[in-house]
Amino acid sequence: MDNGKIFGIGFPKTATSSLSQALALLDYRSVHDPYDILPRFFPDELKDFRYNPEILDDNDAFAGVVCLVFRELDQAYPGSRFILTIRDEQQWLTSLRGHLYPRARATRMDGEIPLQPFVRSRMFHGDLWFIEKHAGDYLASYQRFNQEVRDYFQGRDDLLVMNIEAGDGWDKLCGFLGCSIPEKPFPWKNRRSLRRSLRRVWKHWRRKPGLGGKP
Repeated sequence: MDNGKIFGIGFPKTATSSLSQALALLDYRSVHDPYDILPRFFPDELKDFRYNPEILDDNDAFAGVVCLVFRELDQAYPGSRFILTIRDEQQWLTSLRGHLYPRARATRMDGEIPLQPFVRSRMFHGDLWFIEKHAGDYLASYQRFNQEVRDYFQGRDDLLVMNIEAGDGWDKLCGFLGCSIPEKPFPWKNRRSLRRSLRRVWKHWRRKPGLGGKP
């Protein structure tokens, strides 16, 4: 790939963690949610954040927050390959609801990942937590982003679209990258997290009048 990289540019909750782990199993130096790249592309908004400027040069593959700057990365790293992870829209929305369901605010957002609020705000129009009345807006953002990616790469052969939840795995990924299929199952890293998220959402709706909760 010359100086090119591999960028997994799917929206959150589209199995980006699984993709990152799969790339690591293929012996790429793979990083999920490389927040350190963001100040480079948002120098005004993030000028006060310390970051590792070598992260892009020191690794081969990236997934997660790179979706915010896929156009800029395409220009900065010619010869790269891009992977758009997608999933069923309603299942994506359900997973997002569980992942961002409002709960105690003492989370990693406050310290360990200080740029996480910035990323969520950019993706979800200023919202840091799931707001039910904005669900349609989140879904529209997801649909619009996926279409923008497809339009941007139209006529090119350096974009792969994967639906890992629907069964896309080693055959599709390794065919795109031109590498051998490993003798290991394709990872689905957040399957357990998805079950936990769905349980949280179910408990929330059970408390609603007429759905098993108090009238």
